[in-house]
Amino acid sequence: MPLVLSILREVRDPRDINARHDLAELLFVALAATLCGAKSCVDIAEFVEGREDELKEIVELKHGCPSHDTFSRVFRLLDPEELSAALSAFVLALRRELGLGSPRGVVAIDGKALRRGYEK
Repeated sequence: MPLVLSILREVRDPRDINARHDLAELLFVALAATLCGAKSCVDIAEFVEGREDELKEIVELKHGCPSHDTFSRVFRLLDPEELSAALSAFVLALRRELGLGSPRGVVAIDGKALRRGYEK
C-alpha cells in the first residue's frame, strides 16, 4: 500500500491549510470503497465507518472516519485531470507489480447486455 499512497500523495490538495484529513488517505479509502461497490459519498463514508479498524492498519485516519460531506467536498474541489493521471499511474504500477505487460486496446462493455435489456 505504500506505493498507492505515494502515488495519491502527488495529487495537489485544493483544500485550505486547516483540512483535518490527509488527502491521500481520503483518496485511498474512497478507491477501496468504490472497488467494493460504493456508488456515492454516503456509501464511501459508511464503508469507512464499518471497516475503520481494518483501514487503520493501512492508513492512519488520525481524525477518525471522514463524513460523507468531507468526501463530497473533496471530490468537488479536486482537479479531475490530476486525479485521472494519479489513478492511471496507480493502474500502471499495479500491472507492473503483478507482472502484466502494457494494456492492449480497450475492453468494450455493452451496458444493455449487462442489464439484460435484450430480453425485454
